[in-house]
Amino acid sequence: MNRLTGLCKKVIIYICDDEQFWIEIAHDTAENLLKGKVETEFKFFDKTNSLIDKTIIKKECPDIIILDINMPFVDGFEIAKQIKETYPDIILMFFTNHEQYVFDSFQFQPFRFIRKINAQRELELALMAAIQVLEKRSLKSVILRTNNKTVIVDIKKIMYFEKDGKKAGLVSQTAAAYLLEKE
Repeated sequence: MNRLTGLCKKVIIYICDDEQFWIEIAHDTAENLLKGKVETEFKFFDKTNSLIDKTIIKKECPDIIILDINMPFVDGFEIAKQIKETYPDIILMFFTNHEQYVFDSFQFQPFRFIRKINAQRELELALMAAIQVLEKRSLKSVILRTNNKTVIVDIKKIMYFEKDGKKAGLVSQTAAAYLLEKE
């Protein structure tokens, strides 16, 4: 199994299923897998309306949503559509007994399609991959090293790089240039 780098400080996971049994399976699998590796916060929903209220109306965005497709009132596909319109980069995993929906799910660009019949194994693999994606997203700075100093620069503040002979420079929004000598 892939290793985690520890770059994620905290991961928020929402689990939405109308059957308490499957909420518990998903929660226990995630908690056992991530315990001691990543701090996690879970929220559980047995009704899609509650999930809509939390994510769309109250604008609370988790890192990962594990969503059943076959739900009463509003199905998982309709929820996925609304969530993806609001948060296009969210990690969305469909969690279902209905394998026949796999191709229909592609229009919502799920991160994974997890079959409940193989819940533990498929969910473990999906969560490890999701955490690795979140770790890559969490990289927010670059470390620049020269012979005599180390500087940490926020990636979002980098405006451009420049080169002058054997020296390379980085200019950030704070207008500071960090010169690097080529060895």
